[in-house]
Amino acid sequence: MKKALPVIVLLVGVMAALLLMEGGLHLLFPGFRLPYADARFSARYHHGPEEFFSLLKRIQAEPAAFKGDLTIAILGDSFVAGEEVSAPLRFTSVMQDSYDALKRPRVKIVNLGVASCSTMLYARLYRDVVLPLAPDVVIVCLDQTDVADDYLYEQELAAAPGVAGVAAVSEADFASTILKDYESCPVRFFLLRHSQVFLRLHLVKRRLTGTGFIPESTRIGAREARKMELYLETCKDPEPYKTLFENSAKYIEAIARMKPPGQKLYFVTYPRAENLAGQRKTTLLHGALPDSYSSTPFFEYWIKKENLAARHPDCGFVNTSEGFRAAIASTGLQYYFFNNDVHWNEPGHRLFAEILDQNIVPVAK
Repeated sequence: MKKALPVIVLLVGVMAALLLMEGGLHLLFPGFRLPYADARFSARYHHGPEEFFSLLKRIQAEPAAFKGDLTIAILGDSFVAGEEVSAPLRFTSVMQDSYDALKRPRVKIVNLGVASCSTMLYARLYRDVVLPLAPDVVIVCLDQTDVADDYLYEQELAAAPGVAGVAAVSEADFASTILKDYESCPVRFFLLRHSQVFLRLHLVKRRLTGTGFIPESTRIGAREARKMELYLETCKDPEPYKTLFENSAKYIEAIARMKPPGQKLYFVTYPRAENLAGQRKTTLLHGALPDSYSSTPFFEYWIKKENLAARHPDCGFVNTSEGFRAAIASTGLQYYFFNNDVHWNEPGHRLFAEILDQNIVPVAK
C-alpha cells in the first residue's frame, strides 16, 4: 500500500491539474468548441442538434400545439438558428417578445433554422414539417453559402451507390458524414464535445500528423476548403457562378410549387459582413477582403437578375441588404462577429427583426 501511495498521489495531482486547466479554458474561451458540437447525424437532413429533431417530431405529431392566430414558420441556416447568441437575443425571440405584448392577433413564430442548412434541405423541411404545420406565413431565409452547400451536398449524395439523376439525388438519404464517423467513437466524441483540453490536443495532433483522435475522411477537409473558396468567390463576384444559382433555384421553385393556397410565402435574402462596407470581415478569410469592401449578396443578385418576383407572383422576395447598409450609415455599429465567426451579433439580430417586422409581418397581418 505504501508503494502505491506515491502513484495514487501523482494520479490525483494530475487529475486535479487537468480539472483546473479544463475549468480555466472554459472560463477564458467559452466559445471554443468543435464545429457542429451539438449536432447529430441525420440521413434525411445531414445533421442537426438533437433538440431540433425533437422539435420536428413534435410539430409533425401535434401541429395544433404550435399554432397561433397568425403562425409564422422561418426556415434558414445558422443565422436563423442563432449561432453564438443566447436564445432570448435571437431575432425570432425578439420578434416573439414584441408580439406577445399585443393582445391580438396572437402571433406564434416557429424557428426551423439549423446550421449549414440549404435550399435543398429547406425543400425537405417544407414538405416534411411546414406543410403539416400549415402556417399562415413562411419565411425562407437564403444565405450566401446555401449555393455552395447545395452543390456539395449533391456531390455527396450522387457518390452514393445506386443514386443517379436529379430527382434521385434530391431525395436520396445521406450515408456518411464527419458526424457519422465521429459518432462511431462515442467516448472520444463526448470528450471532443465537452473537453477543451482534449479538443485542443485533437487539433494539435491533426495539425502535426494529418489525423486527430477520431479517423476522418480526407474528403472533409477538401469539402470545407471548397466551401470557403466558393463563399469568397461569390462574395467577390456572383456573375460567373450562374450554374450554382440555377442548381439551387430548382429548390426555390419546388417550395413555390408546394405552397398551398392562402399561405404567404417569402424568400428573404440578407448580407454578410463580407457584403457590407464598414463591417469588419471574418478572420476566417485571413484578410482576403478589406473591411471597406462591398458587394451584392449572391441570392439577391440572381433573384433580381432572373426576375423571380415576376415568375412567382404568389411569392414575396425581400432583400434586406439596403436595410443593413442604412443602419450602418446611421449608427456605425458592427452587426457581425468577426473573430473566427461570421454570424450576427446581438445588434445584428435586433436589426434583422426590425427589418422583417417592417417588411413582412404587417402585410401578413
